Amino acid sequence: RFSSSFLNYIANKVPSYAWVCWGNTNIVYEKQYFDFINNARCIICLTKSDSEVFKSFFPNVKTIICPYIEDSLLFGTNKISSNKILIGNSGGFLEDYKSLFFILAKENLDATFMIPYGNSKKNLNKFKALAECELRNISFWEDIVSMEEYKTRLSEYKVYVCPATRQTGLGAIYNSISQGVKVYVNGVNYNWLKTLGFIVYSIDELQVSCNHEILEFSEEDRDFNIQHAKKIFGVHNMASKWESIFNILLDNE
Repeated sequence: RFSSSFLNYIANKVPSYAWVCWGNTNIVYEKQYFDFINNARCIICLTKSDSEVFKSFFPNVKTIICPYIEDSLLFGTNKISSNKILIGNSGGFLEDYKSLFFILAKENLDATFMIPYGNSKKNLNKFKALAECELRNISFWEDIVSMEEYKTRLSEYKVYVCPATRQTGLGAIYNSISQGVKVYVNGVNYNWLKTLGFIVYSIDELQVSCNHEILEFSEEDRDFNIQHAKKIFGVHNMASKWESIFNILLDNE
């Protein structure tokens, strides 16, 4: 979590700083945490829901939103021919992964679990053994690869699923969407992507769908997501967003 000594040092010794809310918005009810946030010049959030949480707790601190974005996205051009499903984004969500076992087994889906990091080797091995016992067509993404290979691998799947309820894995989600992969997400991620205007599906919809419904993604919807991603995450658009953030960070008034 948070180091009290680190928070105290930043709040009392650093004259000006901004804080990026990278993921979980669970509020920690400790004085050091509140002092740290209250003394920040601004809070940068990756999603609207995150910003709303901080505005309610810290109304006097400027809060701005900038969507997380990779240095560059690959945009899909070719129709995805496989019927493979990727479940991500790390070994930190094993319990969420387990919640998908029923639908994966019921529909005999070809699924890959992303577990390259995020948990102990012991827990990952226990999860692998359980998954191999309960499911048939499964594999595991266990290695950490270069960004180029990472994006290429994502493009090889028909569907990307992230069952976590908190904001996480936006890099994998955005790269999947931009390459025409059908996306199922949950909680904060789902609400955020719908706010952005993307065609995405909820985990609840996944749980009550059959095989062909899960895999089906029309060319019209696929192309819409690709073009929409180009519009939102294009170089010029993102550059202007970051320019506005830098102006805020450099403003001494």
